[in-house]
Amino acid sequence: SENRSVTDEGLKKLTLLKNLQYLNLSSCDVGTQGMPYLEAFTRLIWLDLSFCNRITDDGLKFLKKLNNLLYLSLQGCVKTSHGGIVRLARPTLQVKR
Repeated sequence: SENRSVTDEGLKKLTLLKNLQYLNLSSCDVGTQGMPYLEAFTRLIWLDLSFCNRITDDGLKFLKKLNNLLYLSLQGCVKTSHGGIVRLARPTLQVKR
C-alpha cells in the first residue's frame, strides 16, 4: 500500500467490505486504535501490516478472531514483540517478523 493517508479512521470505512480476503496495509498510518476494525474481516486470509509503526502488542489481540488468517506480515512493526506474536500462534498461521 505504502500510503500514509490510510489511517485508523480510513480502516473503519473499509469494514463495509465484509468478503475481503487479502489486505495490504503496509506503511499505512494504522495504529493500535484502528486494530479493532480488523475484526470485521472474518474471511481475511492474508494481511500485511509491515511498517505500520504505531501497532503495539495490545493491537495484535484483535487479530485473534481472524480464524481464516493464514499469513500475517509484521515486518518493521517496531512496537510489537515476540510475546505479542506468540499470543496469536496457531499451526495454520504464518507470521513474518
